Amino acid sequence: MSMLSKTSAPLLKQSLDAYAVRHQVISQNIANAVVRDYRPLKVSFEERLQEALGHRVSGQKSHPRHLPLGRKDIRVVSNPESLERSEQPVNLEEEMAEMAKNQIRFEFAVRRLAGTYQILRMSITGRVS
Repeated sequence: MSMLSKTSAPLLKQSLDAYAVRHQVISQNIANAVVRDYRPLKVSFEERLQEALGHRVSGQKSHPRHLPLGRKDIRVVSNPESLERSEQPVNLEEEMAEMAKNQIRFEFAVRRLAGTYQILRMSITGRVS
């Protein structure tokens, strides 16, 4: 097991993948807003992530004071069930607001991932870069 897998980096990378998928879906919804029978797609990444994080611990504890052992790999991005078709037509204002929220989340995840790498770099080199 690598040192990187013990950090939040794998989860942050998956978050970035999910935000990229959401950006593509929102862009598709906006591009098809004038299509009469088009119904927008929604990405339910946060719900899948919370569900996966709730079942994250694996292993058995032989004493109540023992720490949990191991963790399951979390993979929620490539899950086809994370895409849902809405019954309502495209609302451009809602789609633009979702695009802005998604961009903020993406930028936050990028900064957290960069911070994680910076901490690892400092741990390995013993100095601030």
